[in-house]
Amino acid sequence: MKRILTVVGMIMLAVGTASLLSDAGFRADVHPPDGDMLVGTWAWQTSLPVAPGVEMPLPALVTYHIDHTITVADATMLGGLPASANPYRYTPGQGVWESTGKKEFGGTSLYLRFDPSTGILLGILRSRANIELGENFDQIKGTMHLDFLSCSSPLTCADPVSAPPEEWQPYGPVSDFSFTATRLHVVPMPE
Repeated sequence: MKRILTVVGMIMLAVGTASLLSDAGFRADVHPPDGDMLVGTWAWQTSLPVAPGVEMPLPALVTYHIDHTITVADATMLGGLPASANPYRYTPGQGVWESTGKKEFGGTSLYLRFDPSTGILLGILRSRANIELGENFDQIKGTMHLDFLSCSSPLTCADPVSAPPEEWQPYGPVSDFSFTATRLHVVPMPE
């Protein structure tokens, strides 16, 4: 009898899980509404000034989720720039996005900044972006603004959501960048 109850319980759990996963928010075959055409993963390209007149490309992978959150991974996480241009290490970015007009979007992401030699948390980097979706829905372009909120001591940082604007400092000598990105599609396996 105990075995039968265990099997019945497992079946009920499986049926419950399947019904949750069939919700439109979790189904891969559901296309987002027109206002959410930003949903997907994008290969970003931007150039960061590393010296007067010298720019270095900075690739990034950015995913805009259907629940209006953002996940970002870029070359600064593991030191993809010369130490003279970027002496810090960053966590992946986490953020949110929203539609601001027809094929126009805004996004805000946060990253934690660390000293690579000590591992000490130095502050929070904020990226704000204005994004424009191209005619073919597979290209975007836009501008982003970076600013920084210093920690008063290791592990003692102001709340980035409620910090007053005057506590945010420019990212560096240049805080505004333009970018382009291409939507990622499935690439078939070789035959």
